[in-house]
Amino acid sequence: MQARQSLWSRFAGWANAARQPQDMTLEWTCCGTPGREPTEAYLGRVDGYELTIHSCVHCGALWLQVQSVATTVTRSEPLAGPDAEAFLAAAPGTERRAVMRTWLQRHLQPAGARLP
Repeated sequence: MQARQSLWSRFAGWANAARQPQDMTLEWTCCGTPGREPTEAYLGRVDGYELTIHSCVHCGALWLQVQSVATTVTRSEPLAGPDAEAFLAAAPGTERRAVMRTWLQRHLQPAGARLP
């Protein structure tokens, strides 16, 4: 009985933690109190990643959310204005995927590694 109560107690803690809003201060470094706007622009999927542009609700800084489709690991990277413009100016489809692939190769791949 004691073990069962302990298990439920742990589960309740995990469930409570999952309901809490994500602490973006550990990941986003744009201002003292960052917060993410809802999706501003879903760019699409390329090479196993889904890319979405967000902005900070407090300072307006742009961020690119990169989610691995295979592992569901998500990270946010600061996005420069010219990069955001290039993403949005590229025609959806082959042209936009090429821009996204180039950005991923420059920012997320270790030196010497290449995306297929």
